[in-house]
Amino acid sequence: MPLMDITTFIALLIAAALLIAGNRQRTVIAVAALALCGAIGCLWLLHWQAAGLAVIAVLTLGIAIALGRKRQTILGGALLVLTLAALLPYFFFPIFDLPVPDGRYRVGVRSFDLRDDARRGVAYTAPGTPRTLPVTIWYPAPADATGSARRYFTRAEAWDEGRSGAKLWGFPVWRFLSLHATGTHGIEAAAIADGRFPVVVFNHGYWSFRAQNTALMERLASHGYIVVSVAHPRDSADVRLTDGTLIPNAPHFGPEGVGDPALDKQWEAATAAFMGGPDHARRIAAIPAYRAAVEPHRLGQSLRVWRDDALFVARTLRKAAPANAGDVFTRADFTRTVYAGMSFGGSTAVSACDTDPDCAAAVNLDGENFDGDQFDRAVRAPLLLMLTDQPFSQTQRAGYNPTDYAWERWHCIGDREDIVRLRARGLLHMGMSDLVLSARGPLKREHFTSLDGARAMAMVNDTVLAFLDAHVRGGDKARLRSVLARHPELERLDTRSLRIHAAGPGEREACRTGADDAAKR
Repeated sequence: MPLMDITTFIALLIAAALLIAGNRQRTVIAVAALALCGAIGCLWLLHWQAAGLAVIAVLTLGIAIALGRKRQTILGGALLVLTLAALLPYFFFPIFDLPVPDGRYRVGVRSFDLRDDARRGVAYTAPGTPRTLPVTIWYPAPADATGSARRYFTRAEAWDEGRSGAKLWGFPVWRFLSLHATGTHGIEAAAIADGRFPVVVFNHGYWSFRAQNTALMERLASHGYIVVSVAHPRDSADVRLTDGTLIPNAPHFGPEGVGDPALDKQWEAATAAFMGGPDHARRIAAIPAYRAAVEPHRLGQSLRVWRDDALFVARTLRKAAPANAGDVFTRADFTRTVYAGMSFGGSTAVSACDTDPDCAAAVNLDGENFDGDQFDRAVRAPLLLMLTDQPFSQTQRAGYNPTDYAWERWHCIGDREDIVRLRARGLLHMGMSDLVLSARGPLKREHFTSLDGARAMAMVNDTVLAFLDAHVRGGDKARLRSVLARHPELERLDTRSLRIHAAGPGEREACRTGADDAAKR
């Protein structure tokens, strides 16, 4: 709870106590006025949790002025109870700070836009409009770097991205405004540390925003990675360019929606047949229709747009980074590029990785596969897949996951040590983001996780870091095994039944020699 909010709360407690004592009317008025000013200041800072404090301050002030010493004891007691109750929003929806990164480097952060003049009119924009992508980077800074730390959201970002994201996800529009008060550890425009650093291109989830995994970005940067988070306008929350231009999301449904009802029905039917199939044979038989339904659907279009976004950003930063980030990318090692993401961004990451010859690894945080070419095909680079307890579809049958059919040859699945498929028990889809720290109690369990929020975040971030250190930096693979042992909620997915179903005579030997993967490509 921030200091201003604590001060306001204490002032209201004092005012209530003075009312109960039945005297010092002027003092009560002065203290209540102070509390009201504090509550207004909290609301100005977008601490929506302070709304109750503001109401109580007004009530206290009005009672002190109107009633003098009459019935002050009873009313003071009531206000005391209300003041204590006003702490509930702070408990259930805490104003939190991100965990301190534990690497050897401090963390620098910068933001800029990249414009792709070669792509115009994409993602439901006017035909001549170039694709412009807001980007935020986190990177290793010297251990002695100093400066102002960036807020999770600037005020404008909270107002644009926070409100829009909350509405798109079905929350009250004010739900994430207080992320403006969330403290981070990225120092604005800090110098880049000496060294050569792998590059991680991160893609947020559908309807989300590029800051959604800031704790992970800072953690990776503190361990020597340059992390580039790309916004995907029109499929993201509302996002504002550095010149002030607001790019609103493109709704799928409703009078202004861009969705095609016929394609929606086709996709829903194909998804039900694929994910709801009772056995491998019928699910595999449903994949061609699923591919055909996804390709023209908005999801198929978005996958291609997002993949091109990620590849464009990596290519541009390698060849001609903007002036305010050029020094950072002189230290970048693009021969060790990682594509990562959460949800739809995770799907994008694997597809982009398989397109970029310099991709050293891919990280997919709970994203299903929308790239039809990735079924029954071995991805070119190491892959970390972390799924949650939340199914991708209501039609999905228990006991299997549709991602089992992607990123490896079916009869070879499970053979590659550099493809790690995990499920995080007790974690829900949105719990893969920083928002896992934004709620407590039943609301946390309903939307994010049944685990402790900090533990859930550490589980995801520890695993990603250990995987990248092992497969991008050539570090000790035993560290990843120790992370899995430390987090018993993580379990390896069992894909043996698919391998047994798909394996034909001689094919298992081809898997072991690697000849099968080469032939498939």
